[in-house]
Amino acid sequence: MNTKHQSPDSQRMRTRNLVLCGMLTVLIVICSYITIPFVVPITLQTFAIAFLLLLIGGKRGLICIALYLLLGACGIPVFHGMTGGPGILFGNTGGYLFGFLAMGMIYLLFTFGQKVPLWRKSIGLIIGLLSCYLIGTLWFAFFYIEGPIHSAIAEVLLTCVVPFILPDLIKISFAIFLARIVGKTLPKN
Repeated sequence: MNTKHQSPDSQRMRTRNLVLCGMLTVLIVICSYITIPFVVPITLQTFAIAFLLLLIGGKRGLICIALYLLLGACGIPVFHGMTGGPGILFGNTGGYLFGFLAMGMIYLLFTFGQKVPLWRKSIGLIIGLLSCYLIGTLWFAFFYIEGPIHSAIAEVLLTCVVPFILPDLIKISFAIFLARIVGKTLPKN
C-alpha cells in the first residue's frame, strides 16, 4: 500500500495498532510463562487471549494469536515452560494452542457489528473457550487412543479439561473486568 497518500492521522492509527498488537502478543507470551501451582499447573494464557479479544476485537486479536503461534512455530520459546518449536505446536497439547485461534474466530463471529453488548462478548468468549477445549481434547486423544475412542476422550476430558473449567471461567471474568477499565483509556479507532 502506498503510504504517500495516507493522512498523518491514518499513519498514526496504523502505527498505534501495530504497537498495540505487538504488546498484546507479548502479553500472551508473559502469561504463558506464569504458572499457578494447582492439582495441574495453570497458566494465564486464557486470560491473555480473552483480554486482548475484548480490548482490541476479534480481527486484530486473531492477528495477535496467529503471531504468537508463528513465533512458537519458529522455535522462539513463547509457550508454557519457555518452550517453542514445531514439536510443541504439533505435539500432544498443540490442539489447545490451535484452539486459541478458534476461540478468536468464534469471538469475532459473536461480536461482528457495531456497539456489541457485553453479554454477547461474554458468550463469544465462553463458546470460544469450549471450542478450544474441543479441538485440544480431540487432538490430545488422537495421540493416546489405544482402546475405544469414547474412553480415551473421557480420560482426556478428565485430565485436560475438567480441572481447568473453573479457573478458565475465573480468568475470563477477570479479563472482562480489566478490559472494561483499560478499554476506557484507549483512544477509539
